[in-house]
Amino acid sequence: MELNETNNDNISLITNQQGITLLKNLNYYLLNSLSFIFAVAFITEAGLLMLKTQLATLAKHNVHGKIITSTYLKFNHPKIFTELSKLTNVEVRVLDEVPVHMKVYVFERPNERVVILGSGNLTANALVTTEEWHTVTKLPINNQFNQAIEMRLTQLWHMAKPISTEWIKYYRQDWLPQRQGLLTEDYVKQDCVKQDCVKQDCVKPNNMQEKALQAIEKLRSNHVKKALVVSATGTGKTYLAAFDVQQAKAKKVLFIAHREQLLQQAKLTFMNVLGNNPADYYIYLGEQRAVPTKAKYIFASIQTLTRHTNDFAREQFDYILIDETHRAIAPSYQLILNYFRPKFLLGLTATPQRTDGFNVYELFDYHLAYEIGLKEALAADMLVPFHYIGVTDYEIDGHLIDDITDLKHLVLDERVTYIIEKATYYGFSGEKLQGLIFVSRQQEGEILADKLSQLGWAAKFLGAKNSAQQRTQAVNDLIKGKLKYLITVDLFNEGIDIPSVNQIIMLRPTQSRIIFLQQLGRGLRKSNNKEYVTVLDFIGNYQQNYLIPQAFLTHNLHDKELLRKQLQQLTLVGTTTINFEEIAAKQILRAVNKTKFDNLKLLREQFMQLLDRLGRQPMLSDVFNTNVIEIKDIIQKYKTYPEFLRKIKVKNIPIFKDDVQQLLQFISQELVTGTRIHELIILKALILHKNLTEATINKLLENYFMNEQTFLSVMRVLMITDYYTKADLKKYGEKNKIIYKNDTWQFNLEIDEISTYWLLDTINTGIKRIKQQYQSTKQLTYQERYSRKEVIRNLNWQKDLPSLDIGGYKYDKSTHTLPIFITLDKQSEDITTIEYQNQFISQNRLPFFSKPKRTLASTTEAVLFNSATNKVQVEVFVKKSDDEGKYFYYLGQGTVDKSATKETKLLNKRNKQLEPVVRFELILKKEVPADLYHYLIS
Repeated sequence: MELNETNNDNISLITNQQGITLLKNLNYYLLNSLSFIFAVAFITEAGLLMLKTQLATLAKHNVHGKIITSTYLKFNHPKIFTELSKLTNVEVRVLDEVPVHMKVYVFERPNERVVILGSGNLTANALVTTEEWHTVTKLPINNQFNQAIEMRLTQLWHMAKPISTEWIKYYRQDWLPQRQGLLTEDYVKQDCVKQDCVKQDCVKPNNMQEKALQAIEKLRSNHVKKALVVSATGTGKTYLAAFDVQQAKAKKVLFIAHREQLLQQAKLTFMNVLGNNPADYYIYLGEQRAVPTKAKYIFASIQTLTRHTNDFAREQFDYILIDETHRAIAPSYQLILNYFRPKFLLGLTATPQRTDGFNVYELFDYHLAYEIGLKEALAADMLVPFHYIGVTDYEIDGHLIDDITDLKHLVLDERVTYIIEKATYYGFSGEKLQGLIFVSRQQEGEILADKLSQLGWAAKFLGAKNSAQQRTQAVNDLIKGKLKYLITVDLFNEGIDIPSVNQIIMLRPTQSRIIFLQQLGRGLRKSNNKEYVTVLDFIGNYQQNYLIPQAFLTHNLHDKELLRKQLQQLTLVGTTTINFEEIAAKQILRAVNKTKFDNLKLLREQFMQLLDRLGRQPMLSDVFNTNVIEIKDIIQKYKTYPEFLRKIKVKNIPIFKDDVQQLLQFISQELVTGTRIHELIILKALILHKNLTEATINKLLENYFMNEQTFLSVMRVLMITDYYTKADLKKYGEKNKIIYKNDTWQFNLEIDEISTYWLLDTINTGIKRIKQQYQSTKQLTYQERYSRKEVIRNLNWQKDLPSLDIGGYKYDKSTHTLPIFITLDKQSEDITTIEYQNQFISQNRLPFFSKPKRTLASTTEAVLFNSATNKVQVEVFVKKSDDEGKYFYYLGQGTVDKSATKETKLLNKRNKQLEPVVRFELILKKEVPADLYHYLIS
């Protein structure tokens, strides 16, 4: 909530609601300040880490600040003072033994001072999730309020002490922990077996596991004999399996995995859930195996089981579980699956997708019982929050590390030192560092481990050559503090649990979204020793950097605009944050801009993934529901979904009659990827009921934005010949799709049963898409994106117009609407030769320049200048640059500040002459929210 509806441009309210958080505002004002001072009683490591990337950027630009904090109530952990001392461009002082509880953030900007004053300390929850109230004031520096703030801050600064190593040592001796433990009691008690507790009191399913258990049981009740569970790393898949064994009342269970450590962990988990009688459990492993007779639960190595399958009867087990089921492509798994005949088979995996064509879903007859992704798991508090930082990699002779950098450069002493500096600056949660480092190749990891160890950062490389015993020993050494880092290529991508890991370093290009999430997941398990995990991704000049923002999205993975925005999203879920250093962000933006997501090869690969998952021909609604492919990429390039299917050589796609094909193309290209739902609602009803009265249509649309102009607009659009341009009518057919006769609407063509099926699939997809993204009760949805074509349709213009005819603005006399389309960076724009200077003045003010050779006496310019008087509806749309395509963000209605509007001249680059233009200054009704504003101006 913001106080942007008031007439006071200089005050607003932040409450951490509706995505408008204290963190986003601090981030924006930090990066747009000349200096700053924070006076905050309480600071946590997580809270400070959320701002460290921005503070590092300010340091590079020689922007300095001050922080005043306190020892009040001994809340601040001693370690936070060490972390504060790492800030090279920030001077820190502490009010020791002074009872203060202030929370004020002050930013110096040209000609003004911004003050954020309220209830939120510099802690993770206060910055993002807890409802904290803050007023934001933007006033001249010499304002009386600002002078009072400055006077008191100066007094506090002189009262406070500089922090030093000696002072921190003294404070630590005097400090007492305020909180004991970080795990909640409703989560898993890992030491339950040691306590010999009664099994039913030990551990219970969490909410997500309850839902999964219900889904599995529902399948079993329908006589399904196999099912797959897809669950993000760290979400308790093995506990879920044990709970379901308990639920199914299985008497003989076989748990299959590929590593001994997984078997040992699974055994402990089952004992926590099912009781700790040692005779019930047996690990079947190695040549010294024995065939157990009394054990109920057998934990078997796939390697041993394959060699000695005949040790067991084919129907010996009524329940079989396969851990890391995506590995089941291997012949060893196939042998086991073909041999045993259990009553029920459950597969567990975090990554069902594969690149080798193997279909994990088919293995379980497409019975996907339950799926939980990273975001859902974080939101459900099943994982520890993480703070991801995209770190700029090391430069060699002015060039960033890239895909072909030689090994000798990857392990340069200077790069190793640089890695340590970054790891030290961003830090870790807890008292003891326990880190994982992922590298590109074995030799790199071995050399890096030696060099880190020589510099006092004890590290060990683990690879395929290391035995299970050596790996276990190394993990134990990390946990005990004998090692600070374990380094590997991909050994820890799956299957090894080290919950205490509190820092992950990625020193390799991201070439797979799946592997990225696997490696990220290594640090997400909850542990008493940490509140969060720090993830440092060293980003060089890598071709596939676009995969990084993709990894954090759950839908529209190939929408370039969303990928760009993800770089400045800051928060993912709850207190989980994503930050990129300045140059790292530019590298990713470059990769996003260069990548073509609508190429046929990529779209076909994504389609085949969806086909594997469903086990049937996916319809357009399946594409949208699963977010595997961006439907705009299909429709904009291939006109209709059936045309795309024919292009990728899917068989048995029907050929439609010409008029049905034209209707399908019209619906697909104009409505499904559009922003107004009304036409789709009517078309669906017409297909189902053949004809509709005007009263019925009004009833259908009563819950959506509607007035007489909208009703007439919808009629014109559906009739098409009176609305669309000649170029569009060549595609959609030069006859009306709908006819209106005797107060009744009906189709002007015959639609058979097969055509109905494909039309309804397309229409239903469009309805669902628009409902998810746009507020159909309003004429336009604030902050959403629109093309010029969509804007004039939503504003009920009588005829469609080519975008070139609209340009930057156009007035429609019949609706009294005047939309304005502003491209902030017009450097790449070919349609204009004028050097426009479109840059925001503030969050609710921006200049807007007329077309060349216009004055305030020109017709449209005069309408705009007097729009408030004449009640003309001025709607403002903005985009960063033409690289972002044809879509603009809707920033709401605007008015013209007449006193700041003037006639002027701008250079025409073509003839090198000055052209007369009008410089309007627009005032937006609402301030642009801080995160979107920062994105637009950055």
